[in-house]
Amino acid sequence: MGEWADYCIVAIRYGNSRKEISHLKVRRDLSSHFGSPETWTKEETRIKITDFFRDIITMTYDGENWNKGAKVQAVRIDNNYYLRTNANSIKEDNLGELPEF
Repeated sequence: MGEWADYCIVAIRYGNSRKEISHLKVRRDLSSHFGSPETWTKEETRIKITDFFRDIITMTYDGENWNKGAKVQAVRIDNNYYLRTNANSIKEDNLGELPEF
């Protein structure tokens, strides 16, 4: 399989609105397989991306296989961070069509 990233986001949980993620379910990419699911807060995820320079992507499961998604960025807008798969200036989190947990 080969390594896709340091970690892969497989599901999300929203906070009070559908514009802001509160928690993420992630799995470590171990090259030959993926680690057990871990739950991170949005802030923990942001720190791993910006302070520890972790390579984090989205990943989906189709019932048989894991499918590589897009690279996740922590985008700063007006002193707030948003987790996004693109760097546009919309003030909300956007990681595509990940399932909720």
